[in-house]
Amino acid sequence: MKLIYSPSSTLIRSVIALVLGAVLVIWPEKVKEVLVTIVGVLLIIPSVITLMAMLLEKKKGYDKRQIMTIILGGAMAILGIIMVLFPDKFINLFTLLFGIILFLAGVLQVVGVYNYCKQTKNYYLIIVPLIILAVGVITIVNYANIPNVLLIIIGVAALLYGVSEILNYYKLKNLEIQEAEKE
Repeated sequence: MKLIYSPSSTLIRSVIALVLGAVLVIWPEKVKEVLVTIVGVLLIIPSVITLMAMLLEKKKGYDKRQIMTIILGGAMAILGIIMVLFPDKFINLFTLLFGIILFLAGVLQVVGVYNYCKQTKNYYLIIVPLIILAVGVITIVNYANIPNVLLIIIGVAALLYGVSEILNYYKLKNLEIQEAEKE
């Protein structure tokens, strides 16, 4: 668990969450299609590179693993192209996936902060991770009903998560300093 919840990874996660949260709160209507298009492009690029590398490789035949890679690469490229051409069809799916990500981030933060709360008896620190977890659950349950409102809620939750992670960063740094002084 130490590798996942280290001060440096905490700081990186907080910056990403703050940027993403701010974008979602400020431009929810515009961001929906743009994010789906970006995901589509991110599917296309590595798929095409992999396919080109496999097809340009000078071999007489392909084994089962290589054939599967070609099929999956082609399927991912096609999915990416469809996402780029028809982003509005994938907005609900994106909202659901982001809700799952928020849920998992909330779980990770609850697990990471719980031990610190137990040691210091500062149980109020677990409130924000529980809110993030709850927003993740709400988003997963209601992803298709109101994407704009959910994106704003997700954005606010991501901002809360980012601020909370920055606070956790400083707490973890102080804890590391205290442990280093004991040794």
